[in-house]
Amino acid sequence: MFDDIDMIWVIMPYLLFYVVVVFIAKSRFPILTMLQIRLGLFSLFLALMIFALPSTPSLGTFGYPDGIENIATPEKTLKFLQRYNSAIVRNTEVLHWFLFLTAVFFLSIINDVIKVIKAADLEMNVDEEPTS
Repeated sequence: MFDDIDMIWVIMPYLLFYVVVVFIAKSRFPILTMLQIRLGLFSLFLALMIFALPSTPSLGTFGYPDGIENIATPEKTLKFLQRYNSAIVRNTEVLHWFLFLTAVFFLSIINDVIKVIKAADLEMNVDEEPTS
């Protein structure tokens, strides 16, 4: 779907959307709801990455050379290799962004989980205080 669009133009609008949603939601929702919002945004990111991959049928249509006559000239060989190269480059770009933003999301979600645990721990400590 987004095969022909440069990855930066696919990722930047999403990142802008993510920052705006998290900034607005942070002041309006409790920590657990923020965790759910971030997980929802991560699933949106995963869907975006799936659509950014080149479609598998286009890779399948390249096929293998039927015989030496299909790659006999340097021009035919070059065209054949360029078609595979563009698909490999796109997969590499998607993998790069996927790994980078997955690490960012993971750290962000871990941060929210730690906040939830701290809030629960403080709540338990308040409930357990002895009355004298």
